[in-house]
Amino acid sequence: MYPEEFYEFEHMLEGLDEDIVLAVLGVISIVAVFVGLVALVGYIFQSIGLYTIAKNRGINNPWLAWLPIGNYWIAGSIADQYQYVVNGQVKNRRKTLLILSVASLVVSSLMESAAVGGAVMFSGEVNMDSLAILGPVGLLADLVTSGLEIATFVFWQIALYDLYTSCNPKNNVLFLVLGIIFGVTIPYFIFFSRKKELGMPPRKTGYEEPQTYDPEMLRYEEPWDNT
Repeated sequence: MYPEEFYEFEHMLEGLDEDIVLAVLGVISIVAVFVGLVALVGYIFQSIGLYTIAKNRGINNPWLAWLPIGNYWIAGSIADQYQYVVNGQVKNRRKTLLILSVASLVVSSLMESAAVGGAVMFSGEVNMDSLAILGPVGLLADLVTSGLEIATFVFWQIALYDLYTSCNPKNNVLFLVLGIIFGVTIPYFIFFSRKKELGMPPRKTGYEEPQTYDPEMLRYEEPWDNT
């Protein structure tokens, strides 16, 4: 049996004009496409920015910036390099970000599968009543997933702060605060900071005026843990 609220919702839909429903669905579709395009453009700008910074600073595997989870690794690597080169500290933020992001994805997927599988086991089918039985499991899954997502967000912002500081220290706080309030701005802050190194010390190259650009020759020589 479906709950009473389901039938009330279904009855309400029957009273709506078909043209209105189609118009609303059309507007929702347009908004969804627009949001998707904005997200895609932002992802491309962010990937270009992270890739450029990582390549210019000699960080291993800069192409990881184009992967959904790999961008956490690259941003964390940029932050780790900055902390070591400037402050002599090994933070391993790239590993923390990678672990948290993967754990969040895995836990979310496992909990969702367990909820649906448990519902089928209890009732032989998936319906509202069987899913209600697993309410506590769903609540636990939400709490665990939310905790991991919050932790990932916090460490992501910490890594971004180091990244902004290494590129343009005068605007690091401004970029961080605006990025937290308006998340859509983060990719563009990274992109427009990609060629700046105002917060990094002079490179120890051991040669003068190279004739050709070579990231390997320009990489920072300090043996920070970049594995």
